[in-house]
Amino acid sequence: MSSLVYHAATRVLQNFLDEKGSLKHLVYNTTPEAVADRRKYIFKIVFSTVKWKPVLEAIFEEVRDSLGTERTKEGTAADKLKQIVSREKVEAGAFIYTFELLLSSDKRGRRALEKQISKHGEVGRVIFDDSVRGRLEDAVERVRVKKGVESVEELISKEIAEIDASRNSVPVYMRVNGLVTSTGEFEKTLVESKEFRLVREEGEGGAGAGGGEADMDEECGHLRDSLHVVLRSDVRVRPGLFARDRDVGGLYVFAPGVLGMGGVVGFGSAMVGEMRVVVQDKASCFPARVLLPPLGGKAVDFCAAPGNKTLQLVEMVGEAGSVVAFERDGRRAGLLRKRLLEGGCFVEGVEGKGKKEGGRENGRKGGRVRVCERDVLGVEWCDPVVREVEWGLLDPSCSGSGMRRTVETVLRGGGEREGGEAGQAEAERVSRLAGLQLRLLRHVAEFPSLRVLVYSTCSVHEKENEEVVGAFLRSREAQAEGWVLRKAGESEGLKRKCEWNGRVGLKEGVGLTEEQAESVIRFSSEEHTNGFFVAKFERVGWEERRRERLREAESEWKRMESEKEEKREEGGRVGKERRREVGGRTEKGKSYGGHQPFSRKRR
Repeated sequence: MSSLVYHAATRVLQNFLDEKGSLKHLVYNTTPEAVADRRKYIFKIVFSTVKWKPVLEAIFEEVRDSLGTERTKEGTAADKLKQIVSREKVEAGAFIYTFELLLSSDKRGRRALEKQISKHGEVGRVIFDDSVRGRLEDAVERVRVKKGVESVEELISKEIAEIDASRNSVPVYMRVNGLVTSTGEFEKTLVESKEFRLVREEGEGGAGAGGGEADMDEECGHLRDSLHVVLRSDVRVRPGLFARDRDVGGLYVFAPGVLGMGGVVGFGSAMVGEMRVVVQDKASCFPARVLLPPLGGKAVDFCAAPGNKTLQLVEMVGEAGSVVAFERDGRRAGLLRKRLLEGGCFVEGVEGKGKKEGGRENGRKGGRVRVCERDVLGVEWCDPVVREVEWGLLDPSCSGSGMRRTVETVLRGGGEREGGEAGQAEAERVSRLAGLQLRLLRHVAEFPSLRVLVYSTCSVHEKENEEVVGAFLRSREAQAEGWVLRKAGESEGLKRKCEWNGRVGLKEGVGLTEEQAESVIRFSSEEHTNGFFVAKFERVGWEERRRERLREAESEWKRMESEKEEKREEGGRVGKERRREVGGRTEKGKSYGGHQPFSRKRR
């Protein structure tokens, strides 16, 4: 295998260990063009190495112990190995080459690597040196004996093994980006590629793609659920199967692993790279669909990055509408703006922190969006930026407890935390997040024109979901402004009535009545999605309140601006008086405000 591939894999692993991004992002966005056609293989190398990292660390510990009692001659392979796997820092390449040498199941690839190892860097040559190989093999055996397992494969932790196996039961969801293409074009491209067939359920219309549909009644054992048909299919068999989602328009379901198979919809494909489709979990598509701002509407995404939901809103309001997207972090705001441009939006200049306002840049086509680099909690209710928005989406920071655990998150310490100090720390974190979420809801509830507000989290904790909703409904802001809870699952933005409203066995004391609990939507892994929560609020008597509230907002904003101007003028007067007290610049050698002027003496 080319040394360029392993050099790229080493850089990706190092950046991953430095927490500069996810593996997929680093592989498909930071590797050089010279190895673009090998990115799939690079991902496989790095992912496998990461999965075995705890075992590799144990192997290196054994090597360090054996080398610590041995005098090695400077410049030898053993001496270099000491430096490569030192306790201070293990070279990223050491992880990759040791995995390839000892743990990889790809024997053909290993033999090819051995033949070309002389063309690789020093780390690779040292690891594959015959004397070092013997040390590493002995270390593996000692680790196996200490762990009390019969084979090397059993060294992987049970937790990681279970997560790795669960990947085969998680479907891949792709949402067609209507700002760039259409569902008809998407289906046509897939079918004409001969790589996929469309599974359609009984009574569902054709693909509009000139054939290529797989009717479940004829070919799939009279099953009625296309999701399970696709899940049951083998991603390695071509043509593969894909289906329209039953709830979200423009969303399609594919078999697990399809993104890593390359082809027309794999990572690195034009379809994904040009954002004709967005890889987005089904549950994450629901908040915007439940909100459903109309064509020409004015919407706001209060916590917008990374931008998938914002793209949905821009598509819904169309070219006649507008979307305001808030993101308080400067770096994330920049990435959000870039993603929206690539996704086909008209993006106005980023506001705040020295950025110029009003500088309009064009995407390919689509609605207008304004990215505001501001914390929404610092935005006054009467601010012109939010004064006329009517449709609001609030998906704030949360614990992320509903997100499926991955090998990456476990190795970075993001696994489940139960009991002890870790459990207590997690409970305190969830409590702090719930407080922030409630503050945000109460704050945006006073925006004068807001008529519908959707609140969502990727959490499964009642404290961040039902308890926050209940506390908000009891708050002064909600009662004064007329906010009530509506049935999220009956939104016109969904293809059918949601069948998993509420939560079975809801605990008492969360602050919701039985009817209110049935109004929210909860997702779990049983629906083959991430854990997710969606609640929909509507303002009663909005039409009557809006006109009066807008007058109040305009008046209040003028008053605030007038006060700011007075303070600026007052500050200017104070500054002038202070300068007079200090005195102006005097002649050379004379005192200046009680101090001698700086003078440079000649040496």
